[in-house]
Amino acid sequence: MRYYHAEYGLSVLPTITLPDKSLPRERWLTRSEVAALIRAARATDKCDHLVRLILIGVYTGTRLSAMLNLQWRANTVGGWIDMDAGIMHRKATGERVAHNKRKTPVRIPNRLMRFLRAWRAEDKGLPYVIHFRGEPIVKPHKAFRTIRATAGLGEDVTPHILRHTRGTWLAQAGVPSGQAAASLGMTEAEYERTYLHNDPSFQGAAADAY
Repeated sequence: MRYYHAEYGLSVLPTITLPDKSLPRERWLTRSEVAALIRAARATDKCDHLVRLILIGVYTGTRLSAMLNLQWRANTVGGWIDMDAGIMHRKATGERVAHNKRKTPVRIPNRLMRFLRAWRAEDKGLPYVIHFRGEPIVKPHKAFRTIRATAGLGEDVTPHILRHTRGTWLAQAGVPSGQAAASLGMTEAEYERTYLHNDPSFQGAAADAY
């Protein structure tokens, strides 16, 4: 509306009140729940590709769309994995990203790197890291709902919960806010507002000051 007013002009520009921001998510997965999802993906027909999605999600906290576009080599469509440097680049070459959807590079954890090496050898030249029989995945939600039910988890468990789980686990491990925020591709203020209360030392000095 403001854009239209600036371009063409309106006789009256109404005042717009935006709704309140949604509350931060509280639900995250325990390690046993993640294991249950992985077991369900491996045991369910046509769902084994979700093992890669789950592991990349909980070990890097990458957003769903960025994970689905990941390739083994640099490209102009999505991010890519530099196996030599151990870095996941979430952005495509030359891609411009909105300020609230930052796609910063992330150091690949050693545990995930072992899986990535095996997957790349298995793929034998296929471009996408997460794929279904060689084809890129557009919407994994139906398959995710299937394994979620098999794992006995509720409807509050969605693909985005993998990112939230990563943030929560980083806080529980006491990782410094700056490093944790950079790993997730968010600002330090956003990380502290959403996850810092999960840190075991949260406000410890203030609580026991006297």
